[in-house]
Amino acid sequence: MVQRKQTKELKEWKEKVKDRDGRKCVICGNTEYLNAHHVIPFAKANERTNHLVHNGISLCPLHHKWGNISAHKNGLWFFKWMWTHRKAQIKLLWDYVEV
Repeated sequence: MVQRKQTKELKEWKEKVKDRDGRKCVICGNTEYLNAHHVIPFAKANERTNHLVHNGISLCPLHHKWGNISAHKNGLWFFKWMWTHRKAQIKLLWDYVEV
């Protein structure tokens, strides 16, 4: 995982993502220890997507990093979940993807 400096822009991005998602994990509704996860990974993102609110999703620690069905441990499951439940968000990001 990429360690990144907690810049003002990154902190603001995290708050905007959490606000948009009602300050709860979008998968299970947990409100404790909430994380803002980059849909396009920060390491692969660019200046256009690093702080784009559409490139974020609010997840609890279980669904972010620690559980067997988390964004970091099971990317395929996470993408399938996003495609099923957040298709509009994926479509908004499509124009920013560089292949």
